[in-house]
Amino acid sequence: MPCYLTKLKACVFTDVLQRAADGTPCSSGKSCREGKCVSDSKVPKSQGTCMYGERKGDWFSELGDPDGPKSCQDVMDRFPWKCYEEPYKSDCCETCPMIKQKIGTENGKMGPFNFFSKIFHSVLIFINATLTYHLSQLLWTICSDPDKSFSSSKFASLNPNLNARTAISSRRKAAPGTLVAILSGGITAVKLAQTLVISKSAQTVTSKDCPSGDQPACASLKKYQCYDEEQRCCITCPKLKNSSKVGCEYGDKARWCADRVGAKLEHCPHFYQKCCESCQDYIRKNKLKI
Repeated sequence: MPCYLTKLKACVFTDVLQRAADGTPCSSGKSCREGKCVSDSKVPKSQGTCMYGERKGDWFSELGDPDGPKSCQDVMDRFPWKCYEEPYKSDCCETCPMIKQKIGTENGKMGPFNFFSKIFHSVLIFINATLTYHLSQLLWTICSDPDKSFSSSKFASLNPNLNARTAISSRRKAAPGTLVAILSGGITAVKLAQTLVISKSAQTVTSKDCPSGDQPACASLKKYQCYDEEQRCCITCPKLKNSSKVGCEYGDKARWCADRVGAKLEHCPHFYQKCCESCQDYIRKNKLKI
């Protein structure tokens, strides 16, 4: 188990394996005995997995990610989907259930881009339906009553020398084909917009394990994001995966590892699990597992 170092103000894994003292509660109705978590009648039973409450204060700042949540309160206010991930899921064991009850679905959305993609999809469906309806109505009006459609249109005032009956006769032949082309072109434009919103890979590439293809935004995904987005980006992430590195298939699990930890290997005892690529020499030397 890790030890709390006052200098770093954090729990860190040291080079020497540390075991909890016998009798230390380790689970509901269990305590540590010779390095194992065993049943103990002296330890009270508790509901769930939040025996000791959640971590308090701005402890997430220790992870060094400037864009991530800083506390459990920050998770609730701005990053509810982080409750799917560790360490937030375990260390915010009081806050995350509250988010679930508040939103009405487990931890709300899975990520910000899913929310916007659904809005885009709904808007495009609305535009598609509206455009189809109005153009079909226009086509029906001109084909069924060309005199009315011509006299009430702006075309009649464009050329005062134009014979209305001749123009109508001409338009009677040209209008249906022209408007069909407009109608078809309008629908095609909407479908093209839909294609742009949905990633190219999702349109063209699927597999047995990924029948629907990638979701939006997967094309610009960074390797470390695949740890959280592997299911939603099931075409892109396997291409970035190195299965030979068990536990570190996508490299470092945070984008700040190379800059903040890679250059200072003394931080690896604390961050080697998150920065498994930057700390690979430390991991190999100490024969650690991710």
